[in-house]
Amino acid sequence: MKYECLPCPVCSSIFGEKDDIVVCPKCGTPHHRSCWANIGRCANDDKHSQGFVWVNPLKDLPKTIDEEKSENTSLKAEIEHEIKEIKEGIPFDNEELMKMGGFRIIGGDELIGDIKVSQYGAYVDKNKHKYIPKFYRIGKTNRKFAWNWAGFFFSIPWLFYRKMNALGAILAAFLMIVPIVFAKDFVDYSQEILALAEQSSQEMTISDMAQVAPRPPLAYTVTRQMGFAVSLFCGMFGNYFYMRKATRDIKKINQDEKSDAEYELALKQKGSVSIWSMLIAIILMYGIIDAVFTTTVKTGFDLSVYVEKIIQFFQK
Repeated sequence: MKYECLPCPVCSSIFGEKDDIVVCPKCGTPHHRSCWANIGRCANDDKHSQGFVWVNPLKDLPKTIDEEKSENTSLKAEIEHEIKEIKEGIPFDNEELMKMGGFRIIGGDELIGDIKVSQYGAYVDKNKHKYIPKFYRIGKTNRKFAWNWAGFFFSIPWLFYRKMNALGAILAAFLMIVPIVFAKDFVDYSQEILALAEQSSQEMTISDMAQVAPRPPLAYTVTRQMGFAVSLFCGMFGNYFYMRKATRDIKKINQDEKSDAEYELALKQKGSVSIWSMLIAIILMYGIIDAVFTTTVKTGFDLSVYVEKIIQFFQK
């Protein structure tokens, strides 16, 4: 039997976990061994003749049938609630731990705006334990910034993977516009580098090659900067735009006309991920760039000249 948090009847000090405790063999009253030794008897010795038996006030109080039934019902409801939260809820991941003030389960019935967490969870599907906490924080703080490493390192593929095709197409076009318009500059620069590499393999050291290497064209530098800007944009605001798309799509699906299983399946089909969309987008992007560069190499066509003439025309 544990006596922690109970007072010694002699000194009134609270029993500690490591205290040396002795129990009266007649009534069961616990004492500090030193206290028993000081008085040489049980503190309740005068009550022994009356049949006194010590009762633990924290544990051994008798309960009525109604109290036990109520306690069991409450415990059952609490367990069922915890099971439901574990099944439907989304735990904060480690990244969100410092931002939201501690680890806990986000219940499936909790709302982010007017959408349930369980609905977002079914829509996101893959890695929902990482996205839902960010959605939760965006919804509660109204801040659009929530960092996404996948969006930063794999911006365009990630957008199509998460079925944000419209935003992915816009940013892909933004990234390709400079290489397409200034394809001639890219081709000339590449050919100079290849020629220099062939020469270095015969008579030049790497340091010599670095000194005479051609300076990258402005279009090349601009393209790299645009690529970094897109990566930074997707890293900073990718989760916000993903949440916006999820919210729109969820609201378009009518839950009233479907069973729970059908509704969850509809959310997954509309959301989740698409490897095919990502692969097709990558193939199209590199296919277009390759076609433009190949045409430029074979024909020497320079689109930038015509773009410059069009700009001059409108400036008149």
